[in-house]
Amino acid sequence: AVALNHVHLSSTPTKDLTLIAGYHRPFFGLEELTSDLYTPMMERASFSQGFGFERRLGLSATYATKSVVAQAGLFTDDAVAVNDSTGKSWSASSRFVFMPKIGDAQLHFGVSANLRDLNGSTATVRYRARPFLRTTDLRLIDTKSFLASRELGIGAEAAFIQGPFHATAESHWLNVRRPGFADPTFNGGYAEVGYILTGDDTAYKGSLYDRIKPRKPLGQGGLGAVQLNLRYDWLDLNDAGIVGGSQRTAGVALIWIPIEYVRFVANYGHIWVRDSAESIAGDRDYSADAFGLRAQLDF
Repeated sequence: AVALNHVHLSSTPTKDLTLIAGYHRPFFGLEELTSDLYTPMMERASFSQGFGFERRLGLSATYATKSVVAQAGLFTDDAVAVNDSTGKSWSASSRFVFMPKIGDAQLHFGVSANLRDLNGSTATVRYRARPFLRTTDLRLIDTKSFLASRELGIGAEAAFIQGPFHATAESHWLNVRRPGFADPTFNGGYAEVGYILTGDDTAYKGSLYDRIKPRKPLGQGGLGAVQLNLRYDWLDLNDAGIVGGSQRTAGVALIWIPIEYVRFVANYGHIWVRDSAESIAGDRDYSADAFGLRAQLDF
């Protein structure tokens, strides 16, 4: 089967304003909007997967200057769901980022808000996440399916970038309305530091991380760029009578970029799980380890 992934039309009526119509990402936050070609780990944070962040069909506008980015849009579900006679949800998405520079240091402060109405009535929702890497189909935390009428997500993001160093933190709260029951609020986030050991600059552009370009590529007097990233990641799906479990991960990534469009990534994560959906010898509180390698070429 063929599925649409990222198909849209864009227009720039002024140098600061971009309009987009089509299948693209709502404005969930810094890492979710950063291309997965440039993310500091093999996979995005667990809350991105756990809360079901995905591209949707919609209309959006982005206003961007050197120090401010403001984004807003209206979305429905994916292109297949639009033609579903049962009807699907609609959502409103917004993000605001202030990104001043102090000397040669880049600062980043952002907030986002996403409201999703599940077709004005109730729909089945489910929140779950794989352990650190997505190479397995196993989900250690899982709320299972329940009925809901609305989702409200609030996100906060901050970053500091200076030369080869960066530090980033994000957190996202998802409140789910359950008619007739208490409304749970789930939370996830991460805190990360990273350093390019070869001294190359961390790439940041327009409120997002960008492609790292080695100053001395392999074969041209150097070895390329080598980056080390450390991350603490968490996702808690327990609240208001819903016991989906919690997952916390200490992760490390070593990235080698021999030339501009090639990356080799090694990831290791140690995971602590509580109230897991998958028991081991009857125990739902345990730890696990994940290791992954990726060779990446884009053009």
